[in-house]
Amino acid sequence: MKKSEYLPQITVMNALLCLFVVMIHLTFAPLAELIQKSFPHIAIFIINKTLGFCVPTFIFLSGFKLFKGYEKKPLNKKAFLRRRFKKIAVPYFIAVLIYMIYFGAKGWLEDGILKSLFLGTVSAHFYYVVILLQLYLLFPMLFRLFGKHSRTTFVCSVIITLFCVVFLQSGYWDRFFGTYIFYFVFGMFWAKYDLYELIKKYLRVIALSFAVLLILHLTFLYLSNYSGIDYSAYPIVNMLYDVSAMIMLYAVSYEFLQKLRTVIAISGILGKYTYTIYLYHCLAIFILRYDVLSKYNLSVKWNFFVSTVLIYSMIALLCAVSYLTERRKEQ
Repeated sequence: MKKSEYLPQITVMNALLCLFVVMIHLTFAPLAELIQKSFPHIAIFIINKTLGFCVPTFIFLSGFKLFKGYEKKPLNKKAFLRRRFKKIAVPYFIAVLIYMIYFGAKGWLEDGILKSLFLGTVSAHFYYVVILLQLYLLFPMLFRLFGKHSRTTFVCSVIITLFCVVFLQSGYWDRFFGTYIFYFVFGMFWAKYDLYELIKKYLRVIALSFAVLLILHLTFLYLSNYSGIDYSAYPIVNMLYDVSAMIMLYAVSYEFLQKLRTVIAISGILGKYTYTIYLYHCLAIFILRYDVLSKYNLSVKWNFFVSTVLIYSMIALLCAVSYLTERRKEQ
């Protein structure tokens, strides 16, 4: 049985996160260009920062799916790493080279190939792949430790990530696996103990806590960025927000979205391309912004609107073509 059939809520979450990540990067430009403290600026800020839980949740899902995948079968370290290299590293290396060619032609290239590959500096969103590859390298060891001492491993992951987000906020700290290892182990822990069954009776309290945390977090974050107010609690509050957001996304996907056939069908199709979309959506945004829409002298708002419509239309077209292709094969 396929994982998407066995755990449809995970398929739905994966598809939603893919679409959310695209929106994060679509909002980067207007967030920098709109008049600060104006209503459009505040609205874009809310969208951008509310979706900040996406990468931690992607990492959570990676830990979840890997644990489920090897929970009842032996883990062959060499075979595992070989598959991950082929599936994750090779497409990433190709994407980095393509970005470097494009940025080089534009005169924007700042780093050499080694730094671009191993630190993901050629485009900001590649930091996720760098982290993921580190976690995959660690997974065989983590899996063994987790199998023997799951609670201790979980607690250690919390301590490591807390230390990193509080004390290591300089240089390339966001590309260090320790900054995100908690979310990875949390996914494994969630899968092993089926935490949702334990907490779902408290969903109303969790939802209320999430709403309050979201409002407070966004308010202080905005004031910190644009009014100079100190938000020293940001690393801890942001971590709590990420966890509460991924719990709510899991709950919504489990209780509602996985029961809708259309949502499951679309999520299944989109799920085949989430990694490709992740790798190349920023390049598509750059090309639209600097090579296509720049010719039309659009306002910041219209540039954002047209870019959003076109990018999501391309994703919809990709899914439609994939669906029609599969249907033809079945006939």
